[in-house]
Amino acid sequence: MILRISEAQSFVREIIKKYDLKRNPLSSLIGVMEELGEFSSKLLVKEGFKKGKVKEHDIGYTLAEIFLNCLNLLRTAMLI
Repeated sequence: MILRISEAQSFVREIIKKYDLKRNPLSSLIGVMEELGEFSSKLLVKEGFKKGKVKEHDIGYTLAEIFLNCLNLLRTAMLI
């Protein structure tokens, strides 16, 4: 299953809202939304796309990629 960036961000927002995540290590999930944007930028550069040729919503993420980002952020948050 591939989610568009906006869908991936909405999915993460739902997790944050459902579990009422605020000022605790788990609130790092909010960072997932930022990382998805950074990842798409890196992907565009890596693949050599020129600005404007590929729209942000054309790049998708699998649920596995989203969960991997979540787990990495949580692991980092727990180490701090």
